[in-house]
Amino acid sequence: YQQGVKLGYDRDSKYLGRVRKLELELRAVKQSEMMRRVYSQAVAASVKVSAEEVQDYYDQHQARFGLRLHLGSLSFDSEFEAQRARNRIKQGLSFEDLAREYDGEQTDNNDWDLGFLKWSRIPFEWHDVVFELNTDEVSRVMSGGKTGVRIFKLFGRESQSQVEFHTVRNAILNRL
Repeated sequence: YQQGVKLGYDRDSKYLGRVRKLELELRAVKQSEMMRRVYSQAVAASVKVSAEEVQDYYDQHQARFGLRLHLGSLSFDSEFEAQRARNRIKQGLSFEDLAREYDGEQTDNNDWDLGFLKWSRIPFEWHDVVFELNTDEVSRVMSGGKTGVRIFKLFGRESQSQVEFHTVRNAILNRL
């Protein structure tokens, strides 16, 4: 590291971009962990969800439980920046090329490719948007309190077997 600094590599724009991205990710992880702790100890303890509400949620969203979505996700500092990026995609730039450009890397570093996620691994605030996407469709700009400003691309979906209520009851309860 010290030799790299002596050689001036610490001023390289790609290096600085990668460090900035990692610092933002660390900040997001710290915020997320703190929110999780506050939520579990202060908020969730005071919220009462009935068995009927859990069953209703399962009945209304049953089709989602048996799906896995292959998602791509790009995070932005502002809604303006995200909308500008989405407009570039509309004009013909591929999501993948934009992702590599945004990462500031010419390598095949695909941090933006989230892979296949089952419903319980997809943040709740993304659900209404990502489950409505068609394959190869890019979402509108999303701004969420917990996950920031993002756009998504659905690369595909896989159907799994029917998911029984008793296997997801506690996860639904936690979500609600």
